[in-house]
Amino acid sequence: MIPGTNIPFIKVDWHLGALESVAEYNYKNEKFQLRHLKKNEYQVFQKDERPRVAYSFPTQIYNVLSVPPGVTVNDRDRYVFTYSAQYNLSIGKLLLSKETEEWLENTGGTITQTTNYYYDYLPYLQPSRIVKTNSTGSQTVTLKYPYDETGIYTEMMNRNIISPVIQETTKDNATNVEISKVRLNYRKENDRFLRDYIESSVQGKPLTEELRFNFYDDYENVLQTTGRDLTVKSYLWGYKGRYLVAEIENASYATAKSLIGTTGMGNINTSSDENVIKTELEKLYSMSYAMVNAYTWQPLAGIKRHISPQKTYTTYDYDANNRLKNIFDHNGNVLQAFNYNTQKSSAYSNVLFYTSIPRMESFNKTCSANQMGIYNYVGLGGQDYDPSSGSYRIDPYPKNGETAGYMYGVCGPESNFVKITFKADVVECPEFVFDFVKDGSIIATKTFFHQPTHSDALDFYLPVGEYSVVCRSGVQSYDERNMKYNLTDYFPSAGATFGFVSKDTINFQSGHTYTIWVKN
Repeated sequence: MIPGTNIPFIKVDWHLGALESVAEYNYKNEKFQLRHLKKNEYQVFQKDERPRVAYSFPTQIYNVLSVPPGVTVNDRDRYVFTYSAQYNLSIGKLLLSKETEEWLENTGGTITQTTNYYYDYLPYLQPSRIVKTNSTGSQTVTLKYPYDETGIYTEMMNRNIISPVIQETTKDNATNVEISKVRLNYRKENDRFLRDYIESSVQGKPLTEELRFNFYDDYENVLQTTGRDLTVKSYLWGYKGRYLVAEIENASYATAKSLIGTTGMGNINTSSDENVIKTELEKLYSMSYAMVNAYTWQPLAGIKRHISPQKTYTTYDYDANNRLKNIFDHNGNVLQAFNYNTQKSSAYSNVLFYTSIPRMESFNKTCSANQMGIYNYVGLGGQDYDPSSGSYRIDPYPKNGETAGYMYGVCGPESNFVKITFKADVVECPEFVFDFVKDGSIIATKTFFHQPTHSDALDFYLPVGEYSVVCRSGVQSYDERNMKYNLTDYFPSAGATFGFVSKDTINFQSGHTYTIWVKN
């Protein structure tokens, strides 16, 4: 807040964080097994120039009770003192600098691919080089943009058109041999910068033209292209230039336009009546030498009808929410049908919040005399969840025969388990979640509900072993960076206490008891 007010400073979002990692798990043998991990690293780019925000606000308002002789002021008039100051806004961006992907095979092996991004032309924020490395070798992709070129590209840069990739070159890093090159050339037409033609080459050979863009409409939609083999393709656009309605191979745009006529082209562009547009498009099928694919659309939903080169129809039907419902063939037979099951609200939804993703919770049970057990329960997606007690309710509308999400774990002698007591001194956050991860699998998840009005604790028995302990808040709005963790090891009595952070590895030893404290 600005000092002395309830007015917040203007915030910029570029440094508030970016995606760090994505982990995908398979569920097998009653536990989740990591199968794919993607990790991102970033570099910070910040401009030297910083906008300044000036602010001014009243600090005192008062009545005029007396005035100097000869001055007339109504006693209800107000005089206001104001306070003025300025502050800076930082301008920048987190630039992706490295991606590391790992795929875990069933045999226990790991396939790794690393992609590094380089930005050689800052303050331009497009990557200039991309280096990909995996088990088969390493390649460098070099990218060029309008600011790397001259001529028409200087004009594009002056118009702030800097993002199109003009040239992409791929080289093998071991041999320094060029693998391929693709170049997109532009032209200026009616004060618009349009794609002109595409060139390509392999193994360092000279560039050859692959595709030329002949004509565009007023919406900059391409109307005709000519390929390397001189094959001509033309394109018709409808619904005020928003949707492609015809793709014609081996016929020019001028020929297609003449077949439909001026009135017909107007109908295609302005009408939203499917039958009107279909009638005009069917005129194109009189060209026996051309291959025509035509389309009508349901705006904001998708294709309504596809007319094949053989003039057969495939029709697409949508529901009231513009979701694809049925696909019909030329004879009206259903080729595919789609059903959407929306979770209904429950009778107790006014007191429970609704969760749409699976959530695992671990519990202890007594298996037999001197035998301790642990089992996991997965709340299926869409179930109700009571945050005050940490309990799941069975889905009142089960799908596909699913009625529960119990996954029984292991039982064993009590000596194979350690006792962990969870405590918290954090008033602002009532819920904390701890994942115990071993060999890439989540063995147990325990949620601790902290009641700030009284002293509370939660006991949990975990199988002996070494775990990566992942800690997080169960409340999305709470800033987890404020959370600190202490672990006390009692063996055989009060022992050492040390701090740790989320994802640290801790060895929970047989015969010991532990307390995990969450603090601000």
